[in-house]
Amino acid sequence: QAVSDPAPFAVPAGAQLLVSIHLPGPVEAAPVHAHALRTSWISPPGSGDRTADTGAKAFTGTLKTWPFLTGVDVSSPSPRSARGSGTGAVVTLGDSITDGVGSTADADNRWPDVLSRRLLGADRPPVQSVLNHGISANRIVTDRYLGDGVSRITGGVSAQNRLERDVLSQPGVRTVVVFEGINDLRAGTSPEEVAAGLRAVAERARA
Repeated sequence: QAVSDPAPFAVPAGAQLLVSIHLPGPVEAAPVHAHALRTSWISPPGSGDRTADTGAKAFTGTLKTWPFLTGVDVSSPSPRSARGSGTGAVVTLGDSITDGVGSTADADNRWPDVLSRRLLGADRPPVQSVLNHGISANRIVTDRYLGDGVSRITGGVSAQNRLERDVLSQPGVRTVVVFEGINDLRAGTSPEEVAAGLRAVAERARA
């Protein structure tokens, strides 16, 4: 995992953020978010480093996934500002429903997007950012990815096993909304095991 240097510029609430990545050579395997529901644009192989381009001319291909980039940290307003009194971020931890599968592509109509817009428009509580950590096919009890190297299974490890990475270690998080368990039941996990997994997540989140 690599982290870039800070980039000092303002990002308006709810704005689209464009991140350009240059790959100097072929890549045989990459981390990927399978259901981005956002179109990404790519330049042809061998066209050079286009990360400084501000126009669209060089980007002739498209992707419907998000490769490589796993997140962007954004500093919130000062606690002294009228709309930045430090209520913290909200993480939505879920499966394909949270990921947005079935919602309109390129429209930001996943339910966490709707939640974000409602929070931005509310006077109380003050502005809260929403981190969508939904992964399609994810489960609360069992892992889809078994840690055996390169895999085409994109459902990831269970919500319990990714809780530290995706929730507890995220800066500024004070609230987590969990929407998991459907895929476990479909895979044959008992309701009792699913309930126990949800309780375990709740206990760790409150600790």
